Amino acid sequence: MFYLILVFLSFAFVAYVLVSIFRKRPFKSASSIRLEFGADSKPDFALLEIKNLSERDEYIESAGFVEELWRRVKVAGKTQSHFVTLACPSPSASLHNNFPLKICAKESVLIRLNFRELAADHSLCGIYCDVKKDEADSPKGAFFRFVNSCGSDLYPAGKIRIVCKSRLMKRYSKKIPSFLHILIAFLLFVAFLGLFIALKN
Repeated sequence: MFYLILVFLSFAFVAYVLVSIFRKRPFKSASSIRLEFGADSKPDFALLEIKNLSERDEYIESAGFVEELWRRVKVAGKTQSHFVTLACPSPSASLHNNFPLKICAKESVLIRLNFRELAADHSLCGIYCDVKKDEADSPKGAFFRFVNSCGSDLYPAGKIRIVCKSRLMKRYSKKIPSFLHILIAFLLFVAFLGLFIALKN
């Protein structure tokens, strides 16, 4: 009887966690990133609308995706695991955008990237844009809407990089195994083991 109760509780908890993860929630992207879906109901393109809030024209030299990775690194002699964000260039970015892309002062532009070509093999979580750096003027004159901060490993030296993150993109790209997934797998193992023992007895 004890094993049957254990099995029931394990399955109930796993079901609750799975429903919490995969249920559809109303989502509003804070970074103004939206997805364009194809006939198979899967995203084809990621679209980013970005506005230049400065008083001068700016130029976007290139754009690509932001990828999230799970890595083990040594910090102060100890090995630690954590998520890192890195640039993931889009091979066809120049085909869908006329770089360098001019953004007039106080106006917006739409950046279009092929989401489908990378989503299956990469955990995409945002879009980056590299703004042309004017050596004769201070880069602090350029202010853009919808900017989110990421780790320093995402920003190259000598470039002005705008990073916009989106949870919606993570939902439709490659999933990274997390502690929660490992816990679910362990609970399923315990549940099936308990069921096997209960049936055997």
